[in-house]
This record gives sequence, structure tokens and C-alpha cells, in this order.
Amino acid sequence: MSQWNERLNSHEIHNKLNELDGLLNQAENKQDIGADSLEGISRLRSGQKYISAILGSVDPNLVPIQPLNQIGSQLTNINTEITAFNTNGNIEHINNANSNLDTLLIHATQIPRIDNMNIFSGVKDALSIFNESAGRFLKNIEITSNALEKSVSELSQKIEQLTAEITTQKSRLDTAISQYQQQFSESESSRVKQFSDSENLRTKEAAEAVSKREEKFQETLKGHELKFSEELEELYVQVEGEKEKLKTGTTKFISEIESLKKRAEDLVYVIANTGMVGGYQKIANSENTASVIWKLITITSMAGLIGFAIVAANSTFEATFDIAKFSARAFVSSTFGILAAYSARQASKHDEASRQNRKMELEIASIDPFIVGLPEETKYKIKERLANRMFAQRNEKSLEKNDETTGTSLDTIKMMIEALHELIVKPK
Repeated sequence: MSQWNERLNSHEIHNKLNELDGLLNQAENKQDIGADSLEGISRLRSGQKYISAILGSVDPNLVPIQPLNQIGSQLTNINTEITAFNTNGNIEHINNANSNLDTLLIHATQIPRIDNMNIFSGVKDALSIFNESAGRFLKNIEITSNALEKSVSELSQKIEQLTAEITTQKSRLDTAISQYQQQFSESESSRVKQFSDSENLRTKEAAEAVSKREEKFQETLKGHELKFSEELEELYVQVEGEKEKLKTGTTKFISEIESLKKRAEDLVYVIANTGMVGGYQKIANSENTASVIWKLITITSMAGLIGFAIVAANSTFEATFDIAKFSARAFVSSTFGILAAYSARQASKHDEASRQNRKMELEIASIDPFIVGLPEETKYKIKERLANRMFAQRNEKSLEKNDETTGTSLDTIKMMIEALHELIVKPK
């Protein structure tokens, strides 16, 4: 067998055509199948026979593979739709299968054929099957029509029976309604009369009761108004008394608060003055201590200066005068002299600072006893001028001199004389 024969005979299209044949048989034997469904199945059967006839009339050597593959794909779709129809009976699956058949027939035209007799034979078989299916469908229609005619006849008889029974029941119901209406009218008239009599009686009793209650309410209201006026007058008197007491107590309380405020202000002022006096006192004490220390250094340096000056003077009375020793002793003496002069200046400087701060301490501490008997306005003016003099216009003295120290013996002697003069003349 040539490869072309094998390719055609072994193609999956033959299996799919056989599968479609079985599925169509199941669909045709399905119960309660509609005319539209049967017509669509017959068309699918014709297409299946037509494709089988084409495959039987071709030359395998001339058949291309692409149309066969495309026809096989459409047969797969048709088989899927017929399987779904056999499951749920939905006619849409038959319509989808016929749409796939249209595409399949287009691809079938691409297969070259040699003899068309097999095709005509397939078409003839398809027509025969269609006629057979149509006959079976007409028979089913006839059976169904006979059953419907019998059901319609039975239903007409039942309708006639029900109509007669309804007429009888209607007559009885009309009679009952008429009797009920008569009874209701009589009962309604009786009830209306009873209600009218009862309503008139209740209206009369209610009017009398309202009149009595209104008279009683007016009497009670007048008594309450009188009592309320008396109680309101008493309450007004009590409120006025309490108001006067509250006013007196509030005035007294405010006076006490003002007194306490004045005492607090005085106390704060005293505390502030004490703090300021303490600050100046602390600085004055510190400056005094520093002055004493520098004075001790001055005395020690002067003692050293005098001792070395005596030693240097003694060396001049020796048999052999050594100028080097004399110069060394003189240099040491001058060094003590410089230290004595510097410490004397520092002692004088700290003495001056101590005096200034002590003066400020005494002025601040004595200002309050001095102005205690003066008016408040005068006190404030004096304190303002004192504050301006102390803080805003301070004129501090220079406590050190700007003369340069050269370190010569003449300068040392000059510094010593000035320091001794300051220590002797200036007050402590």
C-alpha cells in the first residue's frame, strides 16, 4: 500500500464519521423530540453520508491533507454538540452542529473527486433516511393529535358539569345573600338606635361632669394662687436677707484678701531686698578675703626684699667684692620687689571693690527704714531714683592703673612706694 493510501485510510476522519453515525442514531431515537430538532438531525445525517461518499470517490494520490484535517476538526465540534444534545435535549446544540456542518462542507469542496456517482448515491441514501424520519415524525404527530382531541373532549364535558354546578351554587348563594342583607339591615337599624340613645346619655353625663370638675378646678386654682403669692412673698424676703448677708460677707472677704495681698507684696519686697543685700554682702566679703590674701603676699615679698637687700649690702663690705654675686642678689631682691608691688596693687584693687559693694549693701538695707513714714507715692519716686543711680547710671572707678611696668630698679622702687602709700593712706 502506498503512503498516500495509508495516509487517507488511517486518517482520524473515518473514526469521527463512525462516531457521528452512532450519535445521530441516539438522537433520532430520543423521546419527545421536536420537529425542528428532527429536521436538524436529518441535515446532519445527510452531511455525514455526503462526506462518506466523497471519501469513497477520491483518488488517494490526489487528496491533500489540509482539508482532511479541517474536516476532522469540524467533525469533533459536531460530535461534541450532538453529545450535549443527547444529554439535555437543548435544540441550540443541533443549531451549533449545523453551523459547524456549513464550515465542513466548504472544506469538502477542496477535495478533488473523480466519480460523482457515489456522491449521488449518498445523497439518495440521505433522502431516504430523511423520508423515513419524516414519516416517523408525522406518525408521532398523529398520535399526539388523537390524544389531544380525547383530552379536549373530556375537558369540555367537565366544563359543562362545572358550569351547571356553578349555576346551582350561584342561585343558592343569591338567596343566602338576600336573607343575610335583610337580617343585617334589621340589626343595623337596632344598633343605630341603641347607639344614638347611649350617645345622648353619655353626652349629657359628660357635660354635667365637666361642669362640676371645672367649678372644683377654679376653687382649687384660687386657693393655690393665694398660697403661692404668700410663699413667694416670704421667699422674696428671705432672698433679700440672704443677699444682704452675702454682700456683707463678700465685702469683708474682699477686704481681708486686699490686706493679705498688701502683706504678701511687702513680704516679697522684703525678700527681694534681703536677696539683693545678701548678694552685695557676699561679693564684699569675697573681695575683702582676696584683699587680705594679697596683703599677706605683699608683706612676705617685702620681707624677702629687705632680707636679700641686707645680704646684698653686706657683700659690699667684704674684702673682695664679687660683682656677679652682688648682681644675682640684686636681681633676686628686685624680683621680690616686683611681686610686692603687684600684690600691693591687687590688694588695693580688692579693697576698693569690697568698699563699693559694702556701700551698696548698706544703702539697700537702710532705704526702707529711712522712707517708712513717707507717703506711698513719695516712696516709689525715691526707690525709682535710687534704682536709676544704682543700676542705670553706675560710675565705677578704675581699680587698676595703666602705667606700664618695665622691671627696672627705679620702677620697682616707685611701685613699692606707691603700694606702701596706698596701704597706709586708703581706708580699709
